[in-house]
Formats: sequence, C-alpha cells, structure tokens
Amino acid sequence: MNKKWIASTALASFLAAVGVSSNASPVKAAVASDDDGNHNDDQDQTSSNQKDTTVASVMDEKGAPISEKAADAIEANENRNVDNTILPADVISSLTQAANTKGVSPAQQRAFLAKAGPMAQKAGSQYNLYASVMLAQGILESTWGTSDLCTQYNNVFGMKGDYKGSFINFPTKEWDPVKGYYLIYANFRKYPSFYESFADNGDKLRNGLQGNSAFYKGTWKENTSSYKDATAWLQGRYATAPNYAAVLNNIIETSNLTQYDGEASTSGTGDENTINGTQTTINDAVTITAKGVAPIYINADPNHVEGNRGLANGTSWKTTSKVVAPDGTVYYQVASNEFVKSTDVQLVSEKTNPPVKIADTAIIVNKSGSIVYSSANTKSATSRVLPYQSAWITTKYAVDNSGNKFYFVGNDSYVKASDVTLKSEQPNEDYKEDQVVSYPDIVRVTATPGARAYDDKHNILAVSLSSGTDWKIDRKSTHNDGTIWYRVATNQWVNADNVEVKGSNYITSVTGMAKINYIPGYGVNVYNSPAANNKFIGTRLADGTTWRVTSKQIVDGQTWYKVNAGWVNGKYCIFNEE
Repeated sequence: MNKKWIASTALASFLAAVGVSSNASPVKAAVASDDDGNHNDDQDQTSSNQKDTTVASVMDEKGAPISEKAADAIEANENRNVDNTILPADVISSLTQAANTKGVSPAQQRAFLAKAGPMAQKAGSQYNLYASVMLAQGILESTWGTSDLCTQYNNVFGMKGDYKGSFINFPTKEWDPVKGYYLIYANFRKYPSFYESFADNGDKLRNGLQGNSAFYKGTWKENTSSYKDATAWLQGRYATAPNYAAVLNNIIETSNLTQYDGEASTSGTGDENTINGTQTTINDAVTITAKGVAPIYINADPNHVEGNRGLANGTSWKTTSKVVAPDGTVYYQVASNEFVKSTDVQLVSEKTNPPVKIADTAIIVNKSGSIVYSSANTKSATSRVLPYQSAWITTKYAVDNSGNKFYFVGNDSYVKASDVTLKSEQPNEDYKEDQVVSYPDIVRVTATPGARAYDDKHNILAVSLSSGTDWKIDRKSTHNDGTIWYRVATNQWVNADNVEVKGSNYITSVTGMAKINYIPGYGVNVYNSPAANNKFIGTRLADGTTWRVTSKQIVDGQTWYKVNAGWVNGKYCIFNEE
C-alpha cells in the first residue's frame, strides 16, 4: 500500500483548509486498500522525483515544519500507542504553516500582499521569475504570513539551514512506513526581514542547488510561456505533494496574483494625483537608512501615509523624481505615486567612501571663497561660503563615488579639496628660526578642555592633552613671533599659554637661613609654589626677618626658597647656607 498519502482525512482537510478541492488535482486524495503501492497518477511530465532537501514545504509528506501545538498532538498520539499512520484531528486542525486560510481574515490577506507584493516583484525582476508564483508559495507555506516561522523569524518559504549564520530550531513532521508520523527538529533560516526571505527564494529558483544550477530552470520566465509552466516545474522538486502545482495555480487565480508579474514597484497601484510640491526628474536610486521601515507617502503628502506598508531598512529602490514640498521637506519617488522622505534614505549617487582621519589646517585658496557642503558630495551645497585665505582645522577627508575629494571643516560642513591647500603641504621655513634650548621640567595642562599639540614645523596635530594632566618636557622653543613652546614628546609641542611649569626637576634640598631684604616697613609675598601660575597665599614676610630654608627651586631662571610659610622669591632674600 502506498502510505505516503494514505491519510485521506488529513489531505482532504488540508486541501479544504487552503481553499482547494481535492478533485482539483488529477491525483486521488486517498488510495484504495488494494493498491499495490506502485500506482502512478497522471502528472505533468516536468515533475521530478528529486526533492530539494533545503526546502521544507507544508506539502511534503515528510519534513514539513509544524506548529508546537501540532507537534504536541503527534507526540501524544505516539504515547497512546495507537495507529500513527493517520494524523489525529487536533494535528490536522493546526497543520503546519499553511494549515488554515479560513482562519485568515480578508484584512490579513490584504496586509500580507501589501507587504510581500513589492518584495516578490523586486526579487522577480532581479531573477526574471514570476512574482505571482513566489507570492503563492509564500501564501501557502506561511498561511498568509501568519505562521510562527514567518511572524517570528521572517521565514516565508520554509527554507532550511541558516541565513548568514542565523537559524532557529523548529519541529517537523516525518513519515515512516512502520512508525507512521513522528517528530524531529531541524534548523530553519532566520531572516532579518521579509525581503531577504523573498530574495533568498528568488536566488534559489534562479541558481538552483549545489552541483545543479539548472534545477529550477523551468521556473525562469525565458523558459516558460506562463506561470503555470513554472508551478508545474516546482511540483516534485520544491514540494512532494502531487497536487502542489494545482494548489499554487488556484491561489494565483483566486487572489489575482498575476498583477504582480510586471516590473518591480512598491505596490500594484498606478494612481496619479496632484504632487505636493515642486517635482524634478532624476535618475538615481535610494537605499533605505531609516530604522525598521521607511514610511511611504502618497504623492509626497505628509498627511497621506500608506498604513499597511513600508520599505525595509537596507533595501534599494530606483527613484525617478525629487519633490520639494512647500515646507522644504524633500521626497524621492519610488513608485508611480509613492514617495519616501530624504531623511529616511541615502541617494546612491551621494554615497561616499569611508572617511580618512587627518590632522591639518585647510586654507581657502579659491579667491571667490569655498562653498560649504553639508556632506561629502557635490549635490549637498549650502548657501555658506568660507572666505578667501581663511584657515580651518580639518580632521578627516572623504571621496565621493565620482572621485571628488572633500575636507571636513565642522559639523555638517565640507569643502572641496580643489578650493583649499593644506598647511602641511605649504612651504614653511619659519620653524627654522625657532630658538630651542634644553629645558627638562614638568608642565601641568591648564587649558580647558585641553591643550592642542603641534609638530616641529608648527602644524596642528590630532592630539590634545587633557586639562589637569602633567607632562615631562625636555626642550623650550621661542618662535620668531615671541611665543614660547614646550616639547612634551618627539615632534609634539604645546603652547606655554596652555600650561604651567611646575619646576619639579629643579628642586634642591638645602639647609640655611634666608633674611628678607625688601623695603623697610614692608613685607614680601609668600606663594603656594614657584611656578609661573602660582598664587599668593595671603601671607607676607617682613623686611629684615630671618627664616629657615629647607629647599630651593629654579623656574625660568629665577630662584625660589621654601620656608615654613611657603615659597618666596629669591631676589628679595639674602641666603646663608649652613
């Protein structure tokens, strides 16, 4: 007996559930008891006895993904030790991912087509396949998008394995002539969105199986005269049920899915109404950058949003026009009357290569000034112009897809490389006049939030020393403009205005007495340290008084003495060492 389809109750219930009469197929729903097991029903000659094992169709006699409820029912049936060659009623009632379209409302069906239609069209256009066939497959395998695999993991077609390493372990029903129906768990692909599932299915139908790239060649538009040729080819290859093609054809016809077999768009509508703004023709593409999905605006109207659909993050769409609304909002057209906001997308023509970090100064050499761009591409010009000979710190540059180079000069501000010269590239001989002397000491950064570092040739570096930190220095440089600089590392200098010299390398322990030699009747100030930025502590030592000295320090050539009260300037003291 041919037990593969002996469960007449199960099959008949299944076909009724998906809306197909059992006599819609040339294959009988049940096999007579005297069947010798070798009966061959009439099938299209294109059907195959080689099954694609990477797909678990709900119309496979084994390996079909099922719900946890159905899995529990099969296990319970096994535990009752009853005849397991016929599926129990509670299994049939929840049979897998396409079990019951009767439980799917018209609103759910419309929502599925609104979401899946554009994805099927895009995949169909990319791989030259029938979008109607893929939609019918998706409807059948996912029960109009309501299956657990679909709602939780975006797996519309029951694809096994993993998608870029992502998968979910899911129960499947299996068949054995002795055991009947039983359970195993298999890995199914987990997709980030609907589109990846449709694209993966399209890739499979176009590129076939490993070692047999033409496995699904009978589904290609160039090899067929209609979608019916494609569904006939799928039977026996994509799913083992002998009525698989008939079921798909019935879904396509009753749901008018052939309307999706045209060129890709975000919907099947073609309404043309008044556009909300000024429209100009362009030839470009957009990539969705909005988190989740980008809303679709009918005729670029912010008050008319397509409620059931959106364009998924990361997907790309051809755009044929740009609309600037009265309030200045920019929209791009992605279908006949459908638009997305510019803030939700990235124009392909405006994409740039990754920025390169630098530390330099850009000097405007264009005598007309340099136009400021909001991003590193020629289509983002603003009304701002940087004046001739002005200098701007730049920390990175970027090159757009057309090879134009831009330097970053501030938030959302770029200038063309052709309008500037970098300070590091200019001949500068001033540094050769620096007066450099050995100067071992320690400096503390006083500038807020920090002190910028410069190289030996006076070029700014992408280095900043944090406020309050201490740094050893070994050299002091006096530039020809009179400014003082300290070297904190090889080829790194900081301006004296941004630090204080602590003088710690000049500390000398001494023992002696210092007599204050000042103006009679007056006293000298006592400071908290000998550094240049020291502070008066409020105490004065009277002229003629004598104080014990414990140490001295020399800061910038000036000697200071440490007494019990603090530090006093040596020029007001007569020191006698003991």
